[in-house]
Amino acid sequence: MELNALPSQSLSLLIAIQENPFATIDELAGRAGVSKPTAAKRLRELQGQRSAIVPKGKAEEMAYFVVKPLLSHHNLGYESVDVLLETNDLEGILRLEDIATRHPYTAYRSRCYGAMNGELLQFRTPVGTRPLIEAMVKQISDEGAVTGYRFLPEEDEPTVYSSLRIDGWDSKTLTWKFDWDKWFTAETIVDEPVKREEWPGKSLSWLTKNDLSILQELMKGARRKNSDLIETLRKNGTYFTPQTFSRRYRMIRDECIDGFRVTFDPSAFDIYTNVLILGTGGSAFLQRLRTKMVRNPIPFESTMRVSGNQLFWFIRLQPSHLSPVLTNLFSSLKQMTVCLLDYTHSYLYYVWPETLDENTHSWRTERQFMIDDVLRSTKQR
Repeated sequence: MELNALPSQSLSLLIAIQENPFATIDELAGRAGVSKPTAAKRLRELQGQRSAIVPKGKAEEMAYFVVKPLLSHHNLGYESVDVLLETNDLEGILRLEDIATRHPYTAYRSRCYGAMNGELLQFRTPVGTRPLIEAMVKQISDEGAVTGYRFLPEEDEPTVYSSLRIDGWDSKTLTWKFDWDKWFTAETIVDEPVKREEWPGKSLSWLTKNDLSILQELMKGARRKNSDLIETLRKNGTYFTPQTFSRRYRMIRDECIDGFRVTFDPSAFDIYTNVLILGTGGSAFLQRLRTKMVRNPIPFESTMRVSGNQLFWFIRLQPSHLSPVLTNLFSSLKQMTVCLLDYTHSYLYYVWPETLDENTHSWRTERQFMIDDVLRSTKQR
């Protein structure tokens, strides 16, 4: 079943899910204007079938939609470390992908083409361990696996996320309706910078490996019954009573998750174009841009990070919308670099429970764990 051919009731069902990712079947049926059995049947079709076996840390193929948590990096004691690595050939890319799969703190990887040809690697690492990632990349470079690399801006303020808004989709023309020129030129009063709590990692005081197993399952898909999550965890060797699970799940949602985002299969709505835009510009312009994303987010899935005069913006959108985005940015940025990310060769990675040292209530950060074991387990191709 292709989503482009779905009747309007199914699109209404998706809109209802986006409005309330954890709505009951009764609520979804009422919002979509269908019977409860019809809503339940269509929901099962939209959620797709899940693979029973998934490699450690690696995300399975996306269903038509999936509800994903936005991790609270601050409370968990994580920081984002992103790097573009340039290679001369496919062998170099395959080596980097092998390293990404084996590294304990990989968050995402994707082949990229354009300003740099190679791989984008994103890590969620313990706060303060950026130098270890830098050391690993330098070692890879010294080995000749990459011909160049560029670390991307660190975040001064919390990352801004936007989700695909199904209500902007025209099912008759199979296009998205959005006026980029109007959005870019709209008057905006800049928000005050967001102040973070002083001490990161407060959740580590109570977090366990079993809790991380729950979080890992939520990253695979959060719209699931507690009983289903408990059963899946049991099959993987982690046991909870319903009461204990409910208590730990509530703690995780309260402290370790900032919110939830509904993510759609790109093939459903012609949003195959994944673009990474890096640029430098005036801090006033970048702060206005960030404020626009907070107050009036674009109807496409994106991730934006502003750090001083530097911009990091990943956007997944319909090809016809790429030109107005780049045109508006090019006229305002002092420098702009664009890379296309290869959706078919990109992967999300889950948190891995073995990264937690329960005895010290901290993440494992020894060099052997974060560099030596990883590189030793991969072979120079």
